[in-house]
Amino acid sequence: MTNEDERQFVDFLMTTGDVVLHAYTSMTPRFEPVRLLPEPYSGDFWYAFTILNRSISSNLRVRFISQQGYYVVDELNSSVIEFTRSVPETSIKAVHRGRIWADLTWLDNEKKIIVHKEPAFKKWYETIAGWIRRKYIRLDQLEYAGPDAIKLRDEGGALLTVPPTVGSKIYGKLTEEFVDRCFKCGSKTMEHEVLSRFEAFTCKNCKQRVLRMLAKRQSP
Repeated sequence: MTNEDERQFVDFLMTTGDVVLHAYTSMTPRFEPVRLLPEPYSGDFWYAFTILNRSISSNLRVRFISQQGYYVVDELNSSVIEFTRSVPETSIKAVHRGRIWADLTWLDNEKKIIVHKEPAFKKWYETIAGWIRRKYIRLDQLEYAGPDAIKLRDEGGALLTVPPTVGSKIYGKLTEEFVDRCFKCGSKTMEHEVLSRFEAFTCKNCKQRVLRMLAKRQSP
């Protein structure tokens, strides 16, 4: 998605019910709706949000990450859609892919069974996915590009699905243990990608993805 694709996508979301976006982190367990998406690179986790449709569910659970001292939405056990924004390049005419994703089941820890989330939540997610399939151009399996992203490509820009190689020095609020272990489900099967300004770690088990900013290169 380019900025224009994102604007149209969010506009569509708002037509599907009482929809709110929440930031990736909060200093309190009460997550306030985000009224306006922040500018790229304007702060920590500007790219990571969850989407909740209050018309169909009030199921929003949070977890406290003690190592960092903030709360995150428990996406696995909440009726929310993960929205990772596309990352635009600043030095070239290009954009890195984002994604929407949802877990349609949750783990009942007391009964130790997998339970399906609300049927209305599944239908809502399929409505959003269907809108993308209709409006966007399919590039690969489960990979679509918005109309303005296609225009960018046709005008000589790049849609980056394979991140470029950059230096390995990193920093951020995520601790080193999350490089090898998913902070949500505890799995140690993590996939690693390096983007132009971020490193991405995706859990193969629950698909939770976190991004960490790369340290700025020092001028010689």
